Amino acid sequence: MAADTDSSRDLYERSVAPRSGPPPARSTATVPLPSTLRPPPPTARGCFQSHEKLVSADTDSSQDVYERSGGTTSRVSAGNGAFNADPDGASPDGSAFFFATQEKVIAEDEDASFDVYGAYVAP
Repeated sequence: MAADTDSSRDLYERSVAPRSGPPPARSTATVPLPSTLRPPPPTARGCFQSHEKLVSADTDSSQDVYERSGGTTSRVSAGNGAFNADPDGASPDGSAFFFATQEKVIAEDEDASFDVYGAYVAP
């Protein structure tokens, strides 16, 4: 992509129009190809990590956890310190993402151990 000027790994979203006609031929590989390619539903959401500053609220170069939903990217992890945040799971309905970090995200955190935080997002 022309706008990508760094050497970091990137994640791109791609919409694929439904195919018409017969399904594509199956591969002889051990993992079969899907019979049709479908774009994700408008309510689909995903969680990923990146060192890149993908939203203006991210002012550090540490790894953060992001949500991608409805064509919008939002930061899930909090803090702008020197610690990375790692995805640590999601609720089955996608209304909450969990991340782990050593950063003191809340005042009650009095140590440098990893803690898991929940970020609740609108469905």
